[in-house]
Amino acid sequence: MLSTKNGAPTTRALTQNTPLHVTPKNDIINQKSEVTNHTNGANFLERQLLCITGKDFTTDSITTILLHITQIPKLPLTAKEAIRTVAFILDHASSSKIADDIQNKLQASLVDSVSKHVTSALSPHIAQLLRTTEDFKNKLATIEKLRKDIEVKEVITQGILGASLECMEEAADGVLNNLEDVKNIIDTLTPSLESTQTKVNALHHLLLSTSSPSPFASQTLRAPPVQHFPPAHSYTCSAICSHQVLFNPSPGQSLYTAESSPTIVTDKLKAAVETLRREDSPPIDIKRVLRLNNGGLLIELDNEEAATWLKSKPIHNKLTDTLGIQVIIRDQTYQILLPFLPITTRINAPSTLCNIETENGLACGTITQAKWVKPPEKRAADQRVAHAILMLSNPMSANMLIRDGLYHRQDKLYPKKNKKEAI
Repeated sequence: MLSTKNGAPTTRALTQNTPLHVTPKNDIINQKSEVTNHTNGANFLERQLLCITGKDFTTDSITTILLHITQIPKLPLTAKEAIRTVAFILDHASSSKIADDIQNKLQASLVDSVSKHVTSALSPHIAQLLRTTEDFKNKLATIEKLRKDIEVKEVITQGILGASLECMEEAADGVLNNLEDVKNIIDTLTPSLESTQTKVNALHHLLLSTSSPSPFASQTLRAPPVQHFPPAHSYTCSAICSHQVLFNPSPGQSLYTAESSPTIVTDKLKAAVETLRREDSPPIDIKRVLRLNNGGLLIELDNEEAATWLKSKPIHNKLTDTLGIQVIIRDQTYQILLPFLPITTRINAPSTLCNIETENGLACGTITQAKWVKPPEKRAADQRVAHAILMLSNPMSANMLIRDGLYHRQDKLYPKKNKKEAI
């Protein structure tokens, strides 16, 4: 306390460096005042119209009351700012507590929910894993048993092989001894055979000189003559076929009309092919166009590269669009006529064709198709054999069968070139 000139006491203003005297909480509560507890405190606030009568006090409502108190007139600025600060701190503490409560509740509920979902999702997989593990154990046991069986079989097989080798050695020794005996017998009989052959020759000359020849003496049973093709002719036919492209139209369509001459057909086809050529296309020269009875065309080009290019899928599709007709390019086949084939042969079965190929040393797939010349329903009741046509994928195999014959079920047949081929 300070005194003025007239002796009246005065209060010294607090500065930044002046320490604030803080009264203990209990001393403040025990000071004489109208408000001594929460009940008369609530009544005081209601009389001052700072709160709503009958409404419970919450953190939010207390914060609002503090902010309303700051609006009381003539309230010192320091007290006003202090009350505002308490209001903000109380609001922040309330928000943090609410957030913590929400977090704790959400965490508890989420942990329980996630645990249930994870358990329900993993249960089938765990069960499947257990079943797989059990199956794996069973298979391991089976493999172990199989391994032991194989070891036992190997021991047995080695014993059998050893015994078989001994038997083979004994058999070989016996064969060698028999060969020596046969050689001795041949050496013994050779002089007698030479004498017998001399007497037979003399008797043969005597019969020829004393008897007239029989009209059937010159006739002998022999196989059909083997056809031999000159190499140059075979190579020429093969080269010509590799230069050809066969166009077959869809059923009901034709690549030419009855009035179209070969020249018109050739010019039309050349124009269509010319539109498909590119810089990297091979040179193309159509040497010949043969019109077929089914409305198709057999085209002969001047080189094999051009034929291969024309058969390629992209060019084939573009040519179909250019001609406006669905065209099928057939691969060249080489037909041979197979006479006197037993009618019990199932030539439409792939296994039959494969057996014929194996029996004659041909690669599987060489015979692409086989068919009877005459429909089976037109055969005679007592017919046992019929003519068939075989279609082969390369000319070398066709020429080999024509030259050497065809074996089927230990019987030899003599194929011929099919004269109805285009070339």
